[in-house]
Amino acid sequence: MKGKWKLALAAVCWALLSNAPRLQAQVGSTITKSSTLWVDERTGQLFIRPGRGRLPMTIGSPVDAAKIERQIEDSTNARVQAAISQAQEQQRLKDEELAKKVDAMEPAWHSYLTNWQDRFRIGTLFYGNYRFYSLTGFQPSELDNLNNPGPGNQTFNSFDISRVYTNLYFFPTNDWQFRFTPEVYKTVGCTSSSAPCNVNVGNTAAGSNSFGSNLDGNLSIRVKYAYVQYLDLWKNVSMLKGGSILFGAVPNPFIPWQEDLYGYRFVNLGPWNYLGLSSSSIGIQTEGPVKLRGSEATYLDYSFGAYNNGNFHQFEQSNTKQVMARLTAYPFGALWRFQGLGLTGFYNYGYGNTTPDNMKISTPLKQTNAHFERIAALLHY
Repeated sequence: MKGKWKLALAAVCWALLSNAPRLQAQVGSTITKSSTLWVDERTGQLFIRPGRGRLPMTIGSPVDAAKIERQIEDSTNARVQAAISQAQEQQRLKDEELAKKVDAMEPAWHSYLTNWQDRFRIGTLFYGNYRFYSLTGFQPSELDNLNNPGPGNQTFNSFDISRVYTNLYFFPTNDWQFRFTPEVYKTVGCTSSSAPCNVNVGNTAAGSNSFGSNLDGNLSIRVKYAYVQYLDLWKNVSMLKGGSILFGAVPNPFIPWQEDLYGYRFVNLGPWNYLGLSSSSIGIQTEGPVKLRGSEATYLDYSFGAYNNGNFHQFEQSNTKQVMARLTAYPFGALWRFQGLGLTGFYNYGYGNTTPDNMKISTPLKQTNAHFERIAALLHY
């Protein structure tokens, strides 16, 4: 009996050893085969065939390929789902951050659009009059757009619209300003083939071949002011806070300031304006107050810049430029413009507005190598 058991065991071992290469070859395969023996419960003997009183015994466990595939798929799905969840969480955080930024921006944009009407300012300035001359004669011009009647035109009278300004202001932000001021004015002009025209009312003795221009008395339009202004040039310097810089067709440092001080520009021109200095010059300019010792009062008011030799109603012809500067001192301080005692000085250095090829012409203020200076000093209260 024992010999048979030994033979059976040897046979089993031989079967296993003979199957080893095939088992090794199947290690990397999807399914590994198992071997089944049968054991006698009473004797413990192993058999390669089933029989009475023998129970099956499986050596080696089969690998379930479907199960492994499901595990791999489940693992892959878990990783993909984790990556998707992470991406969704990151996107959610980004969306929340963007929503916070939008919420922070919305009040500003809403306020900007709601207060859009506050970004504009429109105004007009109208020069109109009625005049009557009981006696007429020779006299200086009253205004550049009004013509005085000559001798022999007693009782001449007229309703006049000499100028109309429309002031348009746009404030895109609190520290930038754009101004556009067109001017409607009365044009005066005539032509003559034999003699200069006399534009005095009622006087037509300009020559037998003279004829009137279509400009004579028409209302025309031109640009008086058009500039961009930065209002916070010295916002971090307390004593200079309120200073600004302008570029374009700007109110020059002196004439508009003097007209505002005088207050009667609609009656007559200022002295330098009457003698040819325009109130609007094309160039770059800086201006502002100077406040001392942390006070709110203005003790100095300055304005200076560089400009063309032409102006808003004359083409620039020269290859040179002019400079202007004004300085106003308020010894006792001024809480508003022109308050109290003031001392003002003005200086202008420039050249004649003519082309370089006319530089040798000896007409005063015309050749480019000739220069001129204008000086003014005012004491005002």
